[in-house]
Order: sequence, then C-alpha cells, then structure tokens
Amino acid sequence: MKICTIKEDRLTIILKTLECIGKNKLNRKKMRECILDQYPNKSEKSVFRGIAIPTLRHLGLIVGYAEYIRPSAQGRLLLKSKYNDEMHQKVIKTVFLELDRELFGLIKTLKKLNSENIPFSQLESNKECPEEYKKRWLKILNDCELIKLTGGKRWKDINISLRDGLYSVERNLDYTKKESIFINYLFNVYDRISAESAGIVDIDSLRGEVALEVLEGEGEIITEGQFDQLLRGTPLVTNDYIISLGRPMGAEEKLFELTGKYYRTLSIKRFAKRR
Repeated sequence: MKICTIKEDRLTIILKTLECIGKNKLNRKKMRECILDQYPNKSEKSVFRGIAIPTLRHLGLIVGYAEYIRPSAQGRLLLKSKYNDEMHQKVIKTVFLELDRELFGLIKTLKKLNSENIPFSQLESNKECPEEYKKRWLKILNDCELIKLTGGKRWKDINISLRDGLYSVERNLDYTKKESIFINYLFNVYDRISAESAGIVDIDSLRGEVALEVLEGEGEIITEGQFDQLLRGTPLVTNDYIISLGRPMGAEEKLFELTGKYYRTLSIKRFAKRR
C-alpha cells in the first residue's frame, strides 16, 4: 500500500481538473487557467501546484511534468467515457475501485468487517494512510457510489456501508473476461501507433489506446491493472510473433512490471505465416 496524499475530496472537481489537462495538453497556460476556474478566489500556487496536480498525480490519473503533463491511461479512460452517462458512471466506479485496491484497501477492509453499517471509528489507523487522507478518500468513494456515508456531520458519528452494486463493479475488474479479445486489440493498436515511432511504443500510451478502442468497440472496460495482467498472460514468443520489452533509461512513471523487472517500451515483430 502506498502513501496517498490527496488534497481534493470532491469527485466532480477531480474530474473537471482532469478534463482541463486533457483539453489543454502542451498548453500549460490554458491548463492552469482552466484549473484555476474551478477554485475561485484561491491562488495559483495553492491550487495548481498544491491541490490539483498533486491529487491527480497521486491517484495516477496524470503523467508527465511541466508542459508535458497529460492524462494517463486511467485518466484517458475516464475522459473518453463521457460520451454516455451510464458508461461514464460505470468507468468511474471501476477505475476508482481499482485505485482503492492499489492505494488504500478501504473497501477490502469494510468487506472484512462484514457489517451493514460500520462506524468510522472502527476503521483501524494506518501510518501509511493518515486519517485526513482516509476521510478524503471515503468522501470520493461515496461520490463514486461505491460506499454510502450516513449519520451526523462529525466523523465520529458517521457510519459506512457498501453499496449494493459493488459486486457488479468488481466483475468489471475481472481481466479474464477480456482475454479472448485482448491480443487482437493489442496488435491492432500497436500497428497503428508504432508506424510513427520506428516500431517502439510507450507501454502507457499502448494501455490508453487499447482501453479506448475496447471501450468503443466492445463496451468493455480495461483499466491499467487489467491491461498489465493481460499483457503478463500473453506469450512473448510464439511461432507467429516476438514481443520485446524495453527497460527504462531513468526514473519513469507507469512502468510495466514482469517477474520483478520493470519496462517502459514494447515492440512486436511478426513472422509471415507459412502456407
């Protein structure tokens, strides 16, 4: 579990600031102005560098720095799904459930307590997850409709319950349901985006493009975690192709892990089938 420093607990603002970044890639001035509009009467330093960017970065919804900040594969999936309200809500729940599993594990803890209404005071303190961040994350999970917060205005009076639809959201994270379609989308997307990069593609870019095409073509959700699980389960060498993975040159974000080693890029060589 990672320490997750979340400075914003309103889901709507998180998604709007992510949209600001998606709409204004490579234009830091417009990006900053758009984000500042979400926080009237607050300074640039406190908002842009103190709240919005750190929150999106710690949640893994953006990658890059300075003028190269852009939505990650998870962020792009959230933005793309806005074409349909029902799908957008489905993607929000699925992505944020995966984030909870990676960063906090609060829903897993709530399930273990096996109670319909769990007092906030029953949640064990964790030095890796200070209480103020736990409260903010619970508010976000409530906005995602993964949990329900009820009771008084003070945290000591608040009860937490899991939403009835949680099981269907968990099924969205079952990567095994997508195994039959993954390889075709992986190869098709690779062919399309590798033409401009001498055959070597950034794995995080590949994650995002595959996720968007699967969403549009199949109505299925492939999160970053699912993509990585599916890629790990894909043979790297067969009679038809060889998938090569490239190591990072320095400190990088969103690396792909395989058997304890980390990779940034991917290339595919295919062989003509014999008749």
